[in-house]
Amino acid sequence: MENGSKENYERLNFEPIQIERIGRIIKIKSNWEENQHKKFMDDIKNKRPKFKKEIDEKIEELLKIVKEYNPLELLTPISVLNITSDPENYTEITHKGNESIVEYLLSIITSLPCPENPKKLTPEIIQKALDILNDLQNKIVWYYGSEVTEGKYDEKEAEIRFRLMNYSLMVRGSSYPQHIEKTFLELFSSHDQFLTQKFGFSSGQFLKFVKKVESQLEENINKSRDEGLRPLQKAFENFKSYAECHKSLNPQQLIESFKEENKDIIEKSQNSINYLNDLGGSKVFQIKFDDVTDKKILKSVSIDFGENKNFFEIRDYKCWFLNPSLIYEKPIIARQDSFFCFCPQILFRNIIFILEKLIEKNDSDYLKKFYESRDKYLENNGIEIISGILKVDKSKIYGNLHYNGIELDGLIPYDNALFIIESKAGKLSESAKRGSIKSFMSDMKNDLLGKAYEQGNRALNYIKKNKEAKFFDENGNEILKIKKDDYSYFFVISLYFEPIGHIITNLSFMEELDIVSNEKHWAVFLNDLRVISEIIYHSSMFVHYLTRRLEVNKFPQYNSFDELDTFMLYLREGLYFEEMPEGVDNIQFTGYTEDLDSFYLYLEGKRNKVEKPAQKMPEYFRKLIEKLENEKPKRFLTACIELLNCDGETREKISEQIERCEADYKKDGRVHSVSLVFEKPGLTLLLSTIPESELGKHSMEWSKKYLQNSKIKKVVITYWKPQITSEENSITVFVFNKDGGMS
Repeated sequence: MENGSKENYERLNFEPIQIERIGRIIKIKSNWEENQHKKFMDDIKNKRPKFKKEIDEKIEELLKIVKEYNPLELLTPISVLNITSDPENYTEITHKGNESIVEYLLSIITSLPCPENPKKLTPEIIQKALDILNDLQNKIVWYYGSEVTEGKYDEKEAEIRFRLMNYSLMVRGSSYPQHIEKTFLELFSSHDQFLTQKFGFSSGQFLKFVKKVESQLEENINKSRDEGLRPLQKAFENFKSYAECHKSLNPQQLIESFKEENKDIIEKSQNSINYLNDLGGSKVFQIKFDDVTDKKILKSVSIDFGENKNFFEIRDYKCWFLNPSLIYEKPIIARQDSFFCFCPQILFRNIIFILEKLIEKNDSDYLKKFYESRDKYLENNGIEIISGILKVDKSKIYGNLHYNGIELDGLIPYDNALFIIESKAGKLSESAKRGSIKSFMSDMKNDLLGKAYEQGNRALNYIKKNKEAKFFDENGNEILKIKKDDYSYFFVISLYFEPIGHIITNLSFMEELDIVSNEKHWAVFLNDLRVISEIIYHSSMFVHYLTRRLEVNKFPQYNSFDELDTFMLYLREGLYFEEMPEGVDNIQFTGYTEDLDSFYLYLEGKRNKVEKPAQKMPEYFRKLIEKLENEKPKRFLTACIELLNCDGETREKISEQIERCEADYKKDGRVHSVSLVFEKPGLTLLLSTIPESELGKHSMEWSKKYLQNSKIKKVVITYWKPQITSEENSITVFVFNKDGGMS
């Protein structure tokens, strides 16, 4: 091991791998020669059949346990250990629970008949099953990860296949509960008449049922723990008192004497330990409903033993993790007249999928109507959320536009920025989620990214190729003209109903797969957009995020599985990779959403006060941004974006200088300013207090002075009349470009 002398540098050598840390960037480099690497890959390839055999043997070992012991009693402790957590201490990185192994065990159990005379479970058997489950998941992840050695897929196809399978194996939950609930009710409430007539319950009643299930199980688990711990707590208090009265005894004598004189307490304590070992038995997860409507819902989402037989019968992959399973549409076990829910998270997170499946299996014609309404819901809500972030008046929001016989979902002009919006409510097929490259490519090109990208880019090209682009309503009436010269920023945004952030966070990857032709596009899941809209403080910050977000797409090294990780990275550190050290092939960010998770747990009422995550912004810097946004002088967005491009140290300096300018102006009424020159991007920022009558002359003089520098390509000047907090409309922006004069 070798450690560098500088605090921001470390180097670790594990032949033939070298790990090097430069600040927050970790570089992993192989010192192997090409023939050594090939030998290593061939060795892995040769070991894969043996490794698969080990996995199948582990599965058989688990099946033996499931067939010999009461499956409900087996599920109980494994579920408690893996589906519960303490909200006050929860973090994504440190959480040890593993919901996916509960789902896997549930899939196995429902694929088999219930044993007639099961053996009595012991803590040793429970631990053995738990160890097998964890070991199986790790082995299967490794097995899929080593698939690249087979050469069946090219490098990019192998990577996307592993991403899809790994996401399905490991990731649980694509949205915060608040947004799942909001989306569900808004989406299905318009179909309540059909749901009530067809199934006997409305969307609201279905959601109420789900919440009742969660409440019953939480109460059962808490009660079970209390009943198990109370005798132990009482025994401990008795032992403390006994020890006080028998101080002359050594520890061993004290324990033996206490046990002899308190046999009834010891017996109750042992019973409590046994009780805690299975946390009260399967009744902890039993749910009971007397309401007629709840019973109808219960029947529609319940599965009996053996009903999930397809999970067991896949040839060559019997009971593998990614086999198709009915538990996602029927997450409740029906056993005679009793019902058990061992993972309420499945029930809640899949409420949209469950109702879709119910409609699909009972009325395929109505399913088409539902999908049409879902498409329109995504389009309307996405445009509404974006316009809400920008605080744009409804009269400035344009939807369902037509040009040259082509339809465009949305267009929002915002100062000198133009937002082109397309929505695609299609889904990744189940086979694509399990790693089918053929299904994935078809879904992405036809139902998701490819089609939306094509439509958005077509609209952008139409605008850029015409001095004045005209748009019409569905009746052919002209409703909008766009002059391209009025805009400095163009954003093409695709909205999705499917959480596909793990595969589209960096569009350069999609470009390599020939799904898109360039990276100038932002693709976002609806509920990720909701979160961003609730967290972002300033409209211009959203625009600035998009400018940085599109730059990220130019760096194929950037790798993230979550748009919200990228967004939180922006809030905390910015999104600047232009000075990435040489030799970095992959840079990955995970765990950045911990502050976000804590905040939404607080909003859910599950933990104490947590502040909303925010980007650091000094007082007068923030006031300047707010002044620009509130007054909206022409080109204010350019000023905001260039200000937000500044790092933390520069923001502090600007804030201090604004405060100084205002204080000096108050004393003498004269011009006071601060200028910042950034030669690398070729930009000068000038902030100044000045009487309105001198603006034109002053701006021309200053811009001419700075543009004489060959390295400066743009001058952005912002004038305001102090105080910056004044409600007067007294802020002006000038933008001068070396190649095109004033804009």
